[in-house]
Amino acid sequence: MTRFTAIFPVLAATMALSAPPVAPAEDSARPDQFHSIFSFGYGGDDFPEDPQQFEKLARRIAEEGQFSAILCGYTEERARICEALGLRMMVDLLHPAHHVYRAPEAATALLEELRGQPDSVVMGYHLWSDRIGGSVDGRVRDIRLVRRHDPTRATYSASYRGDSLGSLAAESVVFGWYDFHWKRGIHRRFPQLLHAWRLAGQHDSVFYELLSTDSGRPGAGNFNRSLWSVNTGIACGMKGCLWFIGSRQMNARTGEWTGYGLDINRVNAEVMPLRDELMRLGTPVAVYSTPITLDMNNRPVPAAADGGDVYPPGLDVHALPPDFPVQAEAGEFLMGVFEPVGDADADGDGSLVLFIANHNAYLEQEVRLRGAGITGAEMFDRSESRWRPLPPDRGAIGFQLPPAGGELLRLWRRN
Repeated sequence: MTRFTAIFPVLAATMALSAPPVAPAEDSARPDQFHSIFSFGYGGDDFPEDPQQFEKLARRIAEEGQFSAILCGYTEERARICEALGLRMMVDLLHPAHHVYRAPEAATALLEELRGQPDSVVMGYHLWSDRIGGSVDGRVRDIRLVRRHDPTRATYSASYRGDSLGSLAAESVVFGWYDFHWKRGIHRRFPQLLHAWRLAGQHDSVFYELLSTDSGRPGAGNFNRSLWSVNTGIACGMKGCLWFIGSRQMNARTGEWTGYGLDINRVNAEVMPLRDELMRLGTPVAVYSTPITLDMNNRPVPAAADGGDVYPPGLDVHALPPDFPVQAEAGEFLMGVFEPVGDADADGDGSLVLFIANHNAYLEQEVRLRGAGITGAEMFDRSESRWRPLPPDRGAIGFQLPPAGGELLRLWRRN
């Protein structure tokens, strides 16, 4: 029995009902941080071949964009440039030069070469980001080929919506999907996230999401909607995102940012200071929601026919239980509950780690939390990359949650 199970038996029982047994994963292949990945696409390469021009773009992506990685074809020169910039590479194995199933000999040669470079800037391999349909056997074949020749790095394969997602999660340390929910059906957002969360817990894997770079008007709603997508994803355990697509963010010839690109850079500025903390936390042990009166677009939601509480689609069965140690006094938000690790659990003092994501992409929320026996609280300060005390306010913990915002908290309770 872990300390967490002993301290929060109700929560542990809830998870026992909802999560199948965990299968072991390859720890050496697991990403070591939350990743925001810049991509000009896959199956080709719109990054410049000229090393100086490549370095110009990569520098802006790393320094101004605050991206942690890029998706591209591999060359030693590109790897050298990325390493100097502190930028990681997700190698596209659909690139013609080392295509995983059209040029398998070249692909396996590259994999064997990189396998012998444990300190390489390569953080993983991209194998698929499209509808899978009847090709699931081929996608599993590709994952297994890569793992056979370089088991030290993650493979990434993604499908459209939930298509074959379970097969990807069972085979790969990192899996993902895309649905472009702001354009193709916002009501699918939470059912899809919760499906990925359950699969990650079942297979001890990690999920990313391919997110649209143009979910709203540039310089206005696009930032709010993009940040909302990332923060709601984090609350459900998302550990990285690929932005589709770089040509809408940056001019590949001049390196100039577009309005959409500047929006995503702002999202990274909000999220990436948390990159190490988010990866340390692992998958949430539970995901809960408050009721809502306004939707993600800040519009009033219709009253429930039975007069009861209203929740975003898919979250009605994830209401915050009345016997959970922390209750919401104010605010409309999604809450990921994480088992404490490292310093937070050093003394077995009943700490609880929460990620709070605003349900509203356009309205600031006053969040107030109250719980019996809470002896202290901290919030992660992005500007200083450290935890800072969150003083109680009239016996409760309160803070302002920006539009589309998310905050990482840890609380202490008496045993």
